[in-house]
Amino acid sequence: MKAKEKMTNIGCLVKEVRKSKGVRQEDLCKGLCDRAVLVRFEQGKCNSEKILIDAMLQRLGLSINKFGAVYSNNEYECYELRREIVVNIVNGDIVQVKQQLIAYEKYCNNSSTKTLHNQFIKLSEILMEMDRYGKYDKRMEVMIRQALCLTCLDFQEKEIMNYLLCDKEITLILLLADNLFHQEKVDEALDIYYTLISYIDKNVSDEEELTRLYPKVALLLSEILLKLGRYKELIHYCRKGIQILRENHKINFLEELLSVCLAGWKADGSIKYLVHRECYQTAINGLKMLNESVLSGKRDIQLLLDPVAQGYLIGNQISVLRKISGLTQEDFGEICEPVSISKIEHGRKPTESNYRKIMDKMGRDSMRYYSFILSDKYMLHVARSDFSRYIMRNDYHNAEKALLILETGLDGTEPINCQYLMRSRALLDNVNGKLSQEMILDRLMEAIRITAPADEKHQAEENLPDERLSEKSLLALLDDWPLTQMETVIWNNIANAKGRLGNIEEKIQILSKIKKNYEMNPVNLRHNAKGYLITMDNLVNELEYVDADFEALRFCEEGIRICIEAGEGYILINLLVTKATCLKKIEKNEETCLELFKQAFSIAYILGYDSICNHIKKYCEEAFRTNLIDMI
Repeated sequence: MKAKEKMTNIGCLVKEVRKSKGVRQEDLCKGLCDRAVLVRFEQGKCNSEKILIDAMLQRLGLSINKFGAVYSNNEYECYELRREIVVNIVNGDIVQVKQQLIAYEKYCNNSSTKTLHNQFIKLSEILMEMDRYGKYDKRMEVMIRQALCLTCLDFQEKEIMNYLLCDKEITLILLLADNLFHQEKVDEALDIYYTLISYIDKNVSDEEELTRLYPKVALLLSEILLKLGRYKELIHYCRKGIQILRENHKINFLEELLSVCLAGWKADGSIKYLVHRECYQTAINGLKMLNESVLSGKRDIQLLLDPVAQGYLIGNQISVLRKISGLTQEDFGEICEPVSISKIEHGRKPTESNYRKIMDKMGRDSMRYYSFILSDKYMLHVARSDFSRYIMRNDYHNAEKALLILETGLDGTEPINCQYLMRSRALLDNVNGKLSQEMILDRLMEAIRITAPADEKHQAEENLPDERLSEKSLLALLDDWPLTQMETVIWNNIANAKGRLGNIEEKIQILSKIKKNYEMNPVNLRHNAKGYLITMDNLVNELEYVDADFEALRFCEEGIRICIEAGEGYILINLLVTKATCLKKIEKNEETCLELFKQAFSIAYILGYDSICNHIKKYCEEAFRTNLIDMI
C-alpha cells in the first residue's frame, strides 16, 4: 500500500487510537459488527456505514466531528429521519412517529448494520411508551435493558466501567437511571450516574466529546442531588460541567447547569460568597429566553438527538466538482461505467478505491472532505484543535507550540496539510506582527488555490496554470464551490484581510458569496454550521459598519438561532452585541438595547471573555451613560 493511501482512510485513525488505549478489536466491535468488518475498516478496505463508524469513534471516546465524513444519500436520509422521529416523539406527534418508524424499518432491512438501527427503533418505542403512559415501572426498565443488550451484550450496570460505550448506549443508561430513581430505587440510580461520570472521566479524553457528554450527565445527576438536598456534591458536578463548557466556548445545557448550581449555592448558604452573582441570574434568564425561542423549551430534544458530525453528501460533491472541471460522466470510463457515476451522483456510496480515483481524475485530493488535516496520528488532530482554541483565546505562545507540533508531524506534501499549515502560519505570524496585511493576503490566496476546483474555462481564458487562477476567477467559483470547513475559514480570513486594507465592499462581497454557498446546500448548513456562523459574524459586523442595519439585524437573528442549536457561545455573544447596536440605530429603544447588552455581558462573563465584557461596558458607558454592572 502506498504511503498516501495508508493515510487516507479514517480506519487508520481508529486503529491508532484503539492501540494507544490498549483496546482489542473484539472489544471495540462487540455488539456492533463482526471483527472481520473492523479489520477491513482499519485497513481501508471496508465501505462501512456512517452510523457504525460513529459508534466505534464514540466507544473510543472520540468526537465524530473531529475528522468529518461523507454520507451517501441513503445514510443522510436515514440520519434526518432519526432526527425527525426524536423531535416528533418529544412534541407528542405519535401518529407521525409510527409512520416514520415503518419507513425506518424498511431502510434497516437493507442495511448491513441492523443492530444499531434496531437499537434506535427500540429507543423510540421506549420514548413513546414513556410519553403515552408516563410510567417508570419494572416493565419499562425491562424494555430499556433489552435495548441495551442489543449492543452491550448481557448488560449489567455494575460493569459499566468495563464497557466501551457509544452515544445510544449512554442515552439508554441515562434512561435506566432515571427509571430506577422514579421507582424509588434511589441508591441504584445514583450508582449508575456516578459510574457514568467516572466512565466519562476515564475514557473520554477528546475535548469535543467531553464537552458534549459531561455537562449533560452532570446536569441530570445534579438535578437528582438537588432533590435529595446534597448541595455540595451538585455544586461540584455543575461547576465542572460549566468549566468544561467555558474552556470549549459552548453553551449546551449552560442555562440548566447555572440554574441548578445557583439553587445549590442558595440552599447551602454559599451564595453570599459568589462574586457578581447577579450575572449568573441574568445569564440564566437570557439563555432561557433564547432557548425557548429556538428549542421551544424542549430540552429532551437536545438530550436525545444524534450528535451532528461534520460531513458532506458524497454524490453532491462529485457532481458539482465534475461540472466545474468540465468533465462528463463518460470521461470516467477507465474507472467505472457512466451509469455507475450517475448512480453515485444520485446517492450510491462508492468504494474507497473508486472514490479516490474519481476525485483524482478531477485533480482533487480524494480525502480533503474528511478533516482539516490528513494524518493517521491522533495527537496531530488534538494539536489542530488546541491551535484553534489557543488562537480564539489570544494565547499565541501556546498556539505557536501547537503549530510547531503540526509543522513537524504533518506530511506537508499532502495538499490539505499544506493548505492548513500555510494558512495557520500566516495567521499566527500576522498577529505576532511578522506579516503585513498585504503579505498575509498573498499567503491566504496561495493557500486557497491549493484546493480550488479545476476550472478549464477560466484557465483557458486567463492562459494560466490551474493553481495560479486569478482572484477574480476564484471568486467566480465561489458560487458553486462545495466548500470544506477549512476553505470556509480561509475565505473568511481573506475577507478580513481585505477589510483591514480598507476594501470593505470586497469583504462584504466575499462573505455574501460564502453565505449563499452554504444556503444552497442544506447538508453543509447543518453539518458545517461553525463555518457558516463565522461567516455570519464577520458579515453582520461589516453590514452594521456600513449602516446596512436592517440587513445586519435580519442576519443576526438567523445566526443567533443557529448558535443556540449548535451550542456556540463565542459567536452568540458577538451576534447579540451587533444586534443591540443595530437596534440602537434603528429603533433607538434604549431599554431593549440594554437588555441585549446585559445578556451578552453576562454570558461573556460566565464564559470568561474579559475583553468582550470590557468592550460592552465601555460601549454602554459612552452610548447610554450607563454602568452596566450597576444595572445587573
